[in-house]
Amino acid sequence: MAEKVKMTFADYAKQFAKTRKNENILQKSSLIPQYTRIKSLCPGIAYPTWGGIPHKGRIIEVSGLNSTGKTSGVSAIIADYQRNFPDKSILYADIESTYDVEYHAKANNFDPDKVYLYRPDVGESGELVLGTLLDMANSISDISLIIVDSIPALVPSIDYENEFEKDNGMRGTLAKFLYKWQREMIPTIAANDIDLMLINQTRIKGKTFTGADILDEPCGDAIKFYASVRIRFGKRKFLDENGEELANSTKAGQEKNAATGQGASGYRIQFSFLKNKTAPTTRGGGFITYMFDETGKQAYMDVTKDMFNIATKFNMINRLNNVTYEVLDPNTKLLMKDENGNDLRGKKDDLYQYFKSHKEFTEKYTLALNEKLSSSSEFSGNLLDAETAAAIQKEDQGVSLTLKEAEEINKQERITVMDEETAVMVSRESE
Repeated sequence: MAEKVKMTFADYAKQFAKTRKNENILQKSSLIPQYTRIKSLCPGIAYPTWGGIPHKGRIIEVSGLNSTGKTSGVSAIIADYQRNFPDKSILYADIESTYDVEYHAKANNFDPDKVYLYRPDVGESGELVLGTLLDMANSISDISLIIVDSIPALVPSIDYENEFEKDNGMRGTLAKFLYKWQREMIPTIAANDIDLMLINQTRIKGKTFTGADILDEPCGDAIKFYASVRIRFGKRKFLDENGEELANSTKAGQEKNAATGQGASGYRIQFSFLKNKTAPTTRGGGFITYMFDETGKQAYMDVTKDMFNIATKFNMINRLNNVTYEVLDPNTKLLMKDENGNDLRGKKDDLYQYFKSHKEFTEKYTLALNEKLSSSSEFSGNLLDAETAAAIQKEDQGVSLTLKEAEEINKQERITVMDEETAVMVSRESE
């Protein structure tokens, strides 16, 4: 038997590429293009991701309870994609047919003409919808981002094929298909420089003995496994006219309620990055602020307010005393000047108004700030307060609980409560 002739790796790679008709299928690691990031104008996104969400064939999972701001956050990311890729389009699969593109375009300053809405017909199964998205990713040359809103709204074909009163007994039908679909989508979006954003719904499926929520996220674990980035949204906060957290007030004509948002002038969505394959998640999460217009019906992203707060936190805007602030160059730390050569130093409100009225300067400053914060390890810490960060982490842990684990927690909580009650009774008897 003739001995097999071996070859160098370089020669093998050339031959392998010819047989597969793909010159890039096997190559030196130094030649593989490095991933890029979607540079964000929002400091609350740029800082915790160390420069922005990674791009080129990435799957991004967005999850959270109802009314936590998932759609607003996704819309802010749409604006970032448009800034990074002005010649490309975004595909928004509006499964629930509830996305108000005009409202969110105004709120986040993106061009709605470059967002294509795909709203499936009545009776179109989840399998068919996902297959259509796969075909679009293969066929369209100018897509930068595909968004599916939301995965749990997809209806398995078996539910259409049987009467709706009947329990089909097919648990996890769509979840199984999602595994297969994502496996097919990954090489497709990687080859076409497309990112895939999947919005999931966190739902309360029960409570433990002491009243803690037991949570669930439909459609299986495939999304978590395949995602390069996982973003979980926490409770949003309502704000007063100064952008501060709303305080309750019962004063006649000025009633304010921090829980319901009555009397609020805006709101702040909050999120944590739980997984990031291209950067550590040690910086936790971030936030985006929205303020209402004079009608109270339309919200607008207030990047200036977030930039000012974050720049002050990291001493890029230096607080000299309780009244006076000065704006420093993010790279040189030197005091910056306005267009007339005057020092950018003064009261917080005056500097804030200067930023608001000089949009081009503000955008350049914000991007420079984001770049500096993202490129240096000297900056650390979570932008979220400790309570919010802990609540989001607890929610994520709650989602991963199995029913058996939840029952065990219930059992332990009952024992703890009974032990505490017994201890109180013994104490009273001894008295």
